Amino acid sequence: VQEEKAIQLITIDNNGTFEVSREALQMLNSIKKRIAIVTVAGKSRTGKSFLLNRLIGRQDGFALGSTINPCTKGLWIWNKPVAITEDVQAIFVDTEGLDSFSRNVHLDMKIFALAMLISSYFIYNSMTALDEQALESLSLVVSLSKYIHVHSRSAQVSEELDEYSQYFPFFMWVVRDFGLQLVDSLQQTIT
Repeated sequence: VQEEKAIQLITIDNNGTFEVSREALQMLNSIKKRIAIVTVAGKSRTGKSFLLNRLIGRQDGFALGSTINPCTKGLWIWNKPVAITEDVQAIFVDTEGLDSFSRNVHLDMKIFALAMLISSYFIYNSMTALDEQALESLSLVVSLSKYIHVHSRSAQVSEELDEYSQYFPFFMWVVRDFGLQLVDSLQQTIT
């Protein structure tokens, strides 16, 4: 019986070159059922690995750090797929945090784009209140257009965009440790 653990999916060297790990490739190739990729991305040091550990039902699993130094480098996966249905298994992916002091915006964009492109379900994790900084961080989703180009002409535009949209993941924005009441200017609850 294989030990359940996080294994590196993608390594990123100091030059920004991405490489798929052999161990992860072998594990993925051994899966005989359909897979759904659930990825958690977000700013550095916001609890992405902690959230993933909760999703896989563990107290430990993906490495957690207690310092300002990033703990997750590259992309990591849980080496045991989780059964979602009889014929679909989920693979959970942990990503290197954005805005880390050890990476630049260009590399952050590549990590974020890759994470989104491999995902069936993409979770953007952020902390505390929804503020301008959180919205700016999420603007990476919009900036993906620089890395993912859809070339089309006039009348074909909407058809081609509809065709490509089927390949983009479902999106969820998780705001953790949010302690403010959601009310409008008339004190009516916002739902």
